[in-house]
Amino acid sequence: MKFQIIWSESAAGELKKLDRTVAKRIYKKVSQLCENPYHFDVTNFDIYSFNPA
Repeated sequence: MKFQIIWSESAAGELKKLDRTVAKRIYKKVSQLCENPYHFDVTNFDIYSFNPA
């Protein structure tokens, strides 16, 4: 199943502020998540259980 990432204006703006090589690495990782969101194990992160009310 393929997903779509929708960048907010603020996220895109913050990405543009970064060094180009760093921004490319972030963009590439996020793009990989679109292809397979379960590839990266995020169970050890606190945000994994985050539930906005």
